[in-house]
Amino acid sequence: MDKMILVVDDEPLDRGILKDMLDREYDVIEAGDGKEALGMLAQHKKSIVAVLLDLTMPQMDGFALLEAMREDEDYRSIPALVLTASSDEAAELKAFQCGAWDFITKPFHKDILDFRLKNAISRSNLSAFRQLTYIAEYDVLTDIYNKEKFFHQAKELLHANPDQKYCCISFDINRFQLINSFYGTKEGDRMLKHVARTLRQEMEKRHDGSTYGRIDADIFVFCIPFKEAEKVEEEIARVFPEARVARLDRDSVTSERAFRQIVEAFARGDDDILVGTQMITKGFDFGGVELVGVLNADNLLNNPDFRSAERAFQLLMQVAGRAGRRENPGTVVIQTAEPGHPVLQQVIAGDYEAMARQQLAERKAFFYPPYARLLNLLLRHRDPVTLRRAANALAAALRERFGRRVLGPTAPPVDRVRGEYLATLLLKVEAGASLARAREAVRGILDRVVKSPECKGVTILCDVDPQ
Repeated sequence: MDKMILVVDDEPLDRGILKDMLDREYDVIEAGDGKEALGMLAQHKKSIVAVLLDLTMPQMDGFALLEAMREDEDYRSIPALVLTASSDEAAELKAFQCGAWDFITKPFHKDILDFRLKNAISRSNLSAFRQLTYIAEYDVLTDIYNKEKFFHQAKELLHANPDQKYCCISFDINRFQLINSFYGTKEGDRMLKHVARTLRQEMEKRHDGSTYGRIDADIFVFCIPFKEAEKVEEEIARVFPEARVARLDRDSVTSERAFRQIVEAFARGDDDILVGTQMITKGFDFGGVELVGVLNADNLLNNPDFRSAERAFQLLMQVAGRAGRRENPGTVVIQTAEPGHPVLQQVIAGDYEAMARQQLAERKAFFYPPYARLLNLLLRHRDPVTLRRAANALAAALRERFGRRVLGPTAPPVDRVRGEYLATLLLKVEAGASLARAREAVRGILDRVVKSPECKGVTILCDVDPQ
């Protein structure tokens, strides 16, 4: 065989595992550190098709080796794949900046190793122009737009259509790291590819200037024209051409006077159908309303907040109360893909006590209010690497004191505001414990952590019992 793989790791056991997995298809040669690896590259540069390297080594670590390969024209085109035992975003970003092509997570899985290795080697065989274009625009695993390309495409859409409203919808696979840990990275990668394939199929059906991509390990996003209430109004007008249709939302309500005019006209019976957002769910006493429809109630139920079920129940009960407020009975129709959802069944039955019992049981099991007090910490900084480093340092310091009561760090749904990147940490404190004492402990940890080099310039805001 004339295809060689150079494995660079100071752990003989890891080198042996990789050699056993690869030696049927490649000649595997080994090096214990970066300095020894450079010697082997010089000796076998025409035969080595890829380098697998660890980042932590006693002499000339992986970062230095990556930089040396990037600066040498003979080695620059050889794919360098980093071996890593855990997810460290700061280290991964630095490795990419030094010239890493991809990452392979320990423990090694042969199928994933083969896929990533062959993918990197095939990319290295592309022409220089095509290779640079591919890396700049596409996510290697899922073959859809990466973060940079997605943001570029979304920006182009906004500039080309200044009068059109758009919405960006984020699809975040909750606790994806747990999926990777429990089922293995092979299954995790398979899930990511499935999500990307499904997203591509759905988006390719659209012809309205939408775009989509993968912007983080487990986060997909798509940008589509926003026509929610307007589209519903147009469709109702088409189905009921004789009906008088009014709309109540932020676009139609430009002033308090406009708001009153729309509401009073509907109350007088000047309009037959009122289309709107959550603005019309409460506070109105319309006579003669016999039908209320709620579109896409699943958005309420699937909101990533522990209060989402309670709020969905409250909102649906309120909007249902708009119908049948006089002598004629009313009908409520709720659109959903999950008609058997417990909250919807509780709404149908009007069973507040069942909803309360279920939500209290879930909150007790997962340690949320009223069984705990919450303290939310928001970190802000213009440099994402500095922010992640600071968030990880703060999380580690808090866990030394509070243990598993600390969740995060995580990026909020809107993770960049006014040029600053955001990260959050959540601390749960037992309801019976002293919140003042917990705040003092947190304040002491913050005073210590903010003085460290990792947190220089990072703004940290505390919110007790966030709503």
